Amino acid sequence: GEVDARGDKIRSAISIYEYSCADAQYPTLVSKISNKAQKSGAGKVPIPFAALSGLSNDPSNPNILYSIEDSKYIKSRFFTIESGSHPALLTKATRIVDTNDVFSAITPQGEFTSEDLANLINSDTTVNIDPEGIAADGNGVFYIASEGRGNYGESEDDRPVESLNFIFKVDSAGVIHEVITLPEELNIIQQRYGFEGIAYHPAGFLMVCVQREWGDFSGPLIGAYNLSTEEWKFGVYPLDTPTSQNTGGW
Repeated sequence: GEVDARGDKIRSAISIYEYSCADAQYPTLVSKISNKAQKSGAGKVPIPFAALSGLSNDPSNPNILYSIEDSKYIKSRFFTIESGSHPALLTKATRIVDTNDVFSAITPQGEFTSEDLANLINSDTTVNIDPEGIAADGNGVFYIASEGRGNYGESEDDRPVESLNFIFKVDSAGVIHEVITLPEELNIIQQRYGFEGIAYHPAGFLMVCVQREWGDFSGPLIGAYNLSTEEWKFGVYPLDTPTSQNTGGW
């Protein structure tokens, strides 16, 4: 039999397949041939993608979706997907860029230093962040939630803070126009399990969720950010008691 090595993060599994004459359900997403590859003479090379970690509809077009890739890659991108046919077609990859030095101008705070900030911005103004959510407003604006890295108060030998949790406001070309951070009182209790999703409400609000509880809070936080007043409000999402046979569950 197959070894179930939980400690090595390798789990045993059983895959069940069905033989059928029906149309194939997979793949559910493919990518188009890259225009850049064709122009360079590289031939029919599809747009590469992997590690997709968020999804948003386009409020102005029911056949368009947007997705993002997580920190697996050092030049963060978001993607345009046409969903009107099966399989859905990934048609465009857009790099997130700090062309106007908006990100580089934010003020470091607490254990997040200017050196940490510099490490998140590449020499070509692309950024190296951890996108975990995307929300489109339907007017060419995208809000991208980036998960923070590191636990506040831990030494260099553990998991020091290397990034705060950010919300990036970008345009359709990927240019950053605004960077939103959490209040300092939350940044100083940051844990590495941070932003894991974002939603846009047309009344002018952004909603974000935090993966796990921080500090003395009794559960993970859900945050509402008012785009007009630039103010945060937070609530705690109560969790059920884990039923996993392993202590604490996930």
